[in-house]
Amino acid sequence: MGTGTVQAMWWVGDDDLVVGTTELTRVLDLHSGTNRLLPG
Repeated sequence: MGTGTVQAMWWVGDDDLVVGTTELTRVLDLHSGTNRLLPG
Protein backbone atom coordinates (compact mmCIF):
# COMPACT_ATOMS: atom_id res chain seq x y z
CA MET A 1 0.00 0.00 0.00
CA GLY A 2 1.11 3.58 -0.36
CA THR A 3 2.56 5.77 2.32
CA GLY A 4 0.82 8.53 4.22
CA THR A 5 -1.76 8.75 6.97
CA VAL A 6 -5.21 7.29 6.31
CA GLN A 7 -7.72 10.14 6.29
CA ALA A 8 -10.82 8.40 4.96
CA MET A 9 -12.08 4.91 4.20
CA TRP A 10 -15.43 4.01 2.66
CA TRP A 11 -17.24 1.30 0.74
CA VAL A 12 -18.36 1.64 -2.88
CA GLY A 13 -20.86 -1.09 -3.68
CA ASP A 14 -20.33 -4.51 -2.10
CA ASP A 15 -16.71 -5.20 -3.01
CA ASP A 16 -14.75 -1.95 -3.41
CA LEU A 17 -13.10 -0.33 -0.41
CA VAL A 18 -11.68 3.15 -1.04
CA VAL A 19 -8.77 4.22 1.15
CA GLY A 20 -7.74 7.88 1.05
CA THR A 21 -4.40 8.84 2.58
CA THR A 22 -2.53 12.11 2.78
CA GLU A 23 -0.65 11.15 -0.41
CA LEU A 24 -2.97 9.04 -2.58
CA THR A 25 -6.36 7.40 -2.95
CA ARG A 26 -6.51 3.68 -3.67
CA VAL A 27 -9.46 1.41 -4.48
CA LEU A 28 -9.24 -2.16 -3.17
CA ASP A 29 -11.47 -4.65 -5.00
CA LEU A 30 -12.04 -7.35 -2.39
CA HIS A 31 -13.84 -9.63 -4.84
CA SER A 32 -10.98 -9.93 -7.34
CA GLY A 33 -8.12 -9.13 -4.95
CA THR A 34 -6.86 -6.26 -7.11
CA ASN A 35 -6.28 -2.62 -6.29
CA ARG A 36 -5.79 0.55 -8.28
CA LEU A 37 -4.91 4.16 -7.72
CA LEU A 38 -7.48 6.82 -8.44
CA PRO A 39 -6.20 9.58 -10.72
CA GLY A 40 -5.07 12.62 -8.80
